Amino acid sequence: MKNLIFTITCLLLIAGCSKNEPAKPPAPSMERPIPVHIATMDEWTSALSSAYIESQTKDKGDGVTEFMAAFGTKENKNFSIAFGERDGFRKLRIYKAGMPMNIGTSVKTYVSVPDGKKPILFIAPYYWGRSWLFMKKLSIMVDGNVIFEHDFELNTSNRRTEGVGVAESYDLVATEQDIDALRKIHPESKVLVRISGDKGYVNLIGKNKRHEIDAIEDFQRDIVSAIVIYDEISKAIKGHIPPNGTSNPPKSLN
Repeated sequence: MKNLIFTITCLLLIAGCSKNEPAKPPAPSMERPIPVHIATMDEWTSALSSAYIESQTKDKGDGVTEFMAAFGTKENKNFSIAFGERDGFRKLRIYKAGMPMNIGTSVKTYVSVPDGKKPILFIAPYYWGRSWLFMKKLSIMVDGNVIFEHDFELNTSNRRTEGVGVAESYDLVATEQDIDALRKIHPESKVLVRISGDKGYVNLIGKNKRHEIDAIEDFQRDIVSAIVIYDEISKAIKGHIPPNGTSNPPKSLN
């Protein structure tokens, strides 16, 4: 009887010990991790080049190369032609939507792409008049709603005498939120653009008896074109941006 009790006690102790034993860790996986591809500058450059068709390339001999760039396709209604410029010293490319020359008060747009980086959309208000405006704000209204407002501070380098009058200019960086708002602009939209300053404000003027150039229509057409350029470049270089890129160069035309 004693032997039976002893045997049962030992079995109970063994069972209790087995329950308290910690679970064995799973065997390590023999699978090797998939290496992450790191994009190079050559890959970025090749991807950027695939975003458009380049033509009329001209080396100016001072580190700057000019060219024409055709983005998108006419079939998809996202076709856009830009005046391109590659500045080897500043390590960036600039794609100017529409005519780059300022004739009177206007708002120009362009896309800047620093080497190895993402594109940046710029909106550049330009004021010309007989007296200073000291401009400090750009506002855009589309179909009765203000979709874009930006305050800024000019310095002396943004103000100058020009011809028989004075000129003021500034380069605004459009955020992703700004770009989404500007997508509301279409060829059939009713657009008003106002440049405000310490001395009042001026609106872009459409074509009339005194003005042969339609500054509103030019801006409207150019912003639609600039967004096409921005989108096509963003799509082409996605997944091809080097982790470090290059040092940050000046990003504006000024």
